[in-house]
Amino acid sequence: MSEESFDSALGARHARKLVGMMLALCIISAAAAGSSMFLLTPRSSQSVYAEQSLHLESSYTIWRNGSTYYAEDAYGLPWGDGSNASMIINNALSGLTSGRTWKEKILIVGNIEITNPLIVHSYTILQLDGQITLANNANTDLVKSYDFDNLTGKNSTDGVQDVEFTGGVYDGNRANNNGSGCGFQLYGKRYTLDNIEVRNCGSDGIYSEWANAADVGSPTDAMESMWVNVRSCFNNGNGITMRGPHDSVVVNTLTYCNNGDGISIEGISFCTGGGLQLVNFHSYGNHGDGIWSNEYFLGSSIQSESNDGRGVYILHNDVHLSALHIYNNRGGCAIEIGNSTYGPSGVMIEAKTLGNNCSLKLTNGAGNSYTITCWENVTVIGTLSNADDEYNIFNTKNGDRYENIDVAVALWNQWWFWPMTAAILATVMIVAYSLWRRRTKKTNLP
Repeated sequence: MSEESFDSALGARHARKLVGMMLALCIISAAAAGSSMFLLTPRSSQSVYAEQSLHLESSYTIWRNGSTYYAEDAYGLPWGDGSNASMIINNALSGLTSGRTWKEKILIVGNIEITNPLIVHSYTILQLDGQITLANNANTDLVKSYDFDNLTGKNSTDGVQDVEFTGGVYDGNRANNNGSGCGFQLYGKRYTLDNIEVRNCGSDGIYSEWANAADVGSPTDAMESMWVNVRSCFNNGNGITMRGPHDSVVVNTLTYCNNGDGISIEGISFCTGGGLQLVNFHSYGNHGDGIWSNEYFLGSSIQSESNDGRGVYILHNDVHLSALHIYNNRGGCAIEIGNSTYGPSGVMIEAKTLGNNCSLKLTNGAGNSYTITCWENVTVIGTLSNADDEYNIFNTKNGDRYENIDVAVALWNQWWFWPMTAAILATVMIVAYSLWRRRTKKTNLP
């Protein structure tokens, strides 16, 4: 073999080796990448994914194209598709890291139609950038917390916690459903509702329940839920039924045009929505009361108007309302206190009322304080005669003023009234007799 041929053969051999090495390196790299993706996929419960998921925008994203729904994982890889949105979303919700104590997110984009409720577990963020609508004849709820049916009515301290519902519209499509489904049925604590609208549901827009328990032994025991910028409207039941968790905070919320009450704050033997803080709240056009409560709550900057029932109906002690405006409620009084069973005390109300059947109806209760300016045909229904109450009520329409009128009406019922009256009369008589005697003596002088 010539020297030139030898060099050519040697070069070809080296080239083949180099190609082989590069091919082997590519295979090894692909295998390593595949192993990493397997370890990091959201379907895995490996600790590697648990650490990484905290930094991802969402664990799963679901969207719709035509009649097909698609899901992709946190790395943009296809995870599933089909025509059943409920199944795809619930698979994603249950596919999040098992037993986690951190929040993982499901992102739903676009307009989605579901046939079964979305079941949400603890430590989940459900973000909706669009609208979820209940399919025709589905006759069910839109969203339920995990194990709701087994926990409701049990006074259990279990239930979901640290859940966030963020954004979007939830439409119950009640015109095409004959069931009694709610928009949300939640049993749990420490959850957040943020910038959501719930409408057209067969029953309540939002139903929330939790136990009577009050012990807070650790940071995660705190039970209060937080609601911000929530709308609940055109539902067949109440806009909101609050049966817990107690001491929750509701801010910047609207309930309107519901067939029940705007909000019903309830306490029963197995649950309580008491201690609610209601701030910047507007309830109008409901067929029931604007606000109904048999639990104590605090409220500020509240409007209740054009409801078919009362503006506010109070059946519990220690309710405190300020900056309360109540207008044009058609079926009842602006404010009613008590019924034949409940006689609230410790109630404090500062209000402006206009265009209602009457401003204040006192059915039962004592030891309450009212400061009301009104424009009504009837100022008060009931008796302002309880000496433990304090009234400062002025009707600018007919000039009625009730300012501590209970003292004037009930004066003779005080233990000191008659002895003091007798003493005053005796003093007057003695002074009068003395003056008469002095005058008589002067007249008889020579």
